[in-house]
Amino acid sequence: GGIVIVRGNEMLYREMKEVQEAYPLMKRKDYWKKILKAMLCMATLNVTSINGFVRRFSDPFGFDYQSAIVSMVRGFPADDSFLFKFRVQPNAPMLAFFLYRLTTFDQPDYDEHQKQLRDIEKELNENGVKTPGNRWNASRHFWLYPI
Repeated sequence: GGIVIVRGNEMLYREMKEVQEAYPLMKRKDYWKKILKAMLCMATLNVTSINGFVRRFSDPFGFDYQSAIVSMVRGFPADDSFLFKFRVQPNAPMLAFFLYRLTTFDQPDYDEHQKQLRDIEKELNENGVKTPGNRWNASRHFWLYPI
């Protein structure tokens, strides 16, 4: 999910709102499927016991579970339905979660994480590993770490 806010051009805002209101409401089951998929991916990559279990069963078969997870998270259909899946109105659970994230955002915690990522980036660059974008935009923020 995401959000676009336009507040300088009232006419453009009204046009965008009219277009979005024509979109169907996201089904709750689709939203929960996204949440469960994200939780499974996070658990598989970040929980040591689950990661170890998956490795024990995937490595002997040559199955690259990390690539499979990245594909699940980033994967886009190869057909014309790419934009269709984004053309939905957010449902109540998504809006509630968005409100929660907005009201619980911790700027000092976020700044600390960004500092840690910049420290890692500096160390990598000093050791010959170049990261994209660091010459052009020193004020960029990381969602995924670019390597």
